[in-house]
Amino acid sequence: MQGIEEFFRFYGPVLVGKAIMLLTLTAGVLIVSLSPLGRNLLRFLRERRGERAINEQLLAELEQLRATLGEVTERLDSTERLLSNTIESRPSSLPTPEPRPQIITPH
Repeated sequence: MQGIEEFFRFYGPVLVGKAIMLLTLTAGVLIVSLSPLGRNLLRFLRERRGERAINEQLLAELEQLRATLGEVTERLDSTERLLSNTIESRPSSLPTPEPRPQIITPH
């Protein structure tokens, strides 16, 4: 019994102080969670969690758009090459178009 008495004599004030601090903290959290501030804080945290899901969805869509843009770019490049080859392979004996007369308008 003397060991227990010494334990509480030495650690008693520390344990009582920790218990009081724990009870005060618990009461504070309870009061804040039931107040409008606590409810708004919880709502903010829930909305933020929903925004994270939306952000992941947007990132997936962005990756898909990048892949599509890459395909479109490749098709455009091949079309430009095909068009330039077609223009270069035209016979140069085609007549050049006559210049259009300029129309002068009064200012």
